[in-house]
Amino acid sequence: MTVPRPERHAARSLPWAAVLLTALLAACGGGGGAGAPAAPPPAPPAPPVSPAPPVSPANCTLPPGVDLGRIGSASPKPSSTTPGLVLMGGGVDVDEAMRWLIARSGGGDMVVLRSTGGAGYNSYLFGLGGLNSVQTLLVDTAAEGNDACVAQTIREAGALFIAGGNQADYVRYFKGAAVGAAINHLIAVKRAPVGGTSAGMAILGQHYHPGGAPEDSTGLLDPSRTEIGQNFITAAWLRNTITEPHFTAGTSGAVGTVSNPKRPGRVTAFLAQMLLSQGVTWPEARAIAVDDDTAVAISDSGVAQVFSFPGRSGNALFIRPTAAPERLLAGSPLTWNAAGQALSVSEVAGTANGVNTFDLSAWRSTGGLQRRWWVVDGVLTRQ
Repeated sequence: MTVPRPERHAARSLPWAAVLLTALLAACGGGGGAGAPAAPPPAPPAPPVSPAPPVSPANCTLPPGVDLGRIGSASPKPSSTTPGLVLMGGGVDVDEAMRWLIARSGGGDMVVLRSTGGAGYNSYLFGLGGLNSVQTLLVDTAAEGNDACVAQTIREAGALFIAGGNQADYVRYFKGAAVGAAINHLIAVKRAPVGGTSAGMAILGQHYHPGGAPEDSTGLLDPSRTEIGQNFITAAWLRNTITEPHFTAGTSGAVGTVSNPKRPGRVTAFLAQMLLSQGVTWPEARAIAVDDDTAVAISDSGVAQVFSFPGRSGNALFIRPTAAPERLLAGSPLTWNAAGQALSVSEVAGTANGVNTFDLSAWRSTGGLQRRWWVVDGVLTRQ
């Protein structure tokens, strides 16, 4: 990223010979009459100032409080990266999904990005092996989100992991700012691996919920009241997709239980609102919902492995419509029935080694269960 420098203006003056001639003429009474010489031509414009070279993390200064520390080598290591995405549902971090992300960094430097919390990921991620360093950045103001050194530190990372927190903060401080552009640079240009957990996962889809929707099916009574954003992060395999973490709570219990999850109605309302107000057609719309203690690792070919923490159960759900809603109007309960076939849901169980997969290109799973959801007058049925 080019850092603008104050423009320097060259002083303009008459050449010294012209100055001397003017003085002599003035002494002889000349300089204003018909015999006065023509005014000298203006000095040529100053040459353009060369743009400053891009800032490097090695020689730029992060704003106070942003750098929460770095573990490993103090010298950045350029690396050959392999693209990939990790969608971690929250709860316990899944080691094998993190190792998958690290392997794609090419042994380079990982940056952890957050707006609240501390540097706990540094020692955890570095302890998994395979990284030159891990550094945590705490960005919690709009000014920091536009800081050139913060952005360049992210752009030069071999991998990025976005921690949990509040996705509203990430939208407020990252979207449309230098940090958001740096994340998209990693994904689309540098093709480096990027992952996120909880709020960090929630912002990775092309469509996202900025926080605050009810943890139940009340959004189906009027999907237009559910807030949805779009075009923050641009990952090709998550186009027309909304990502929902904490689909069912694992060990944390913060959202629901495996037997009685609270978010199926919510994610259905998200899909309906994408059709209603985001310009998405029903054949294009997608949702990926991930349980706590579970992670989806998406390769550049679109094949997603589903990992869970050993000894914990968790699933990833890949959801798409099979037909248009029968009633989708602002102020009205949703009806999306299609004879009980409205939403096709592939439920893929996570395993310690990620043996079960889902092909996003073909939209089919290996080792998954096929389910159907539908909505009549704002009431969701799952089968």
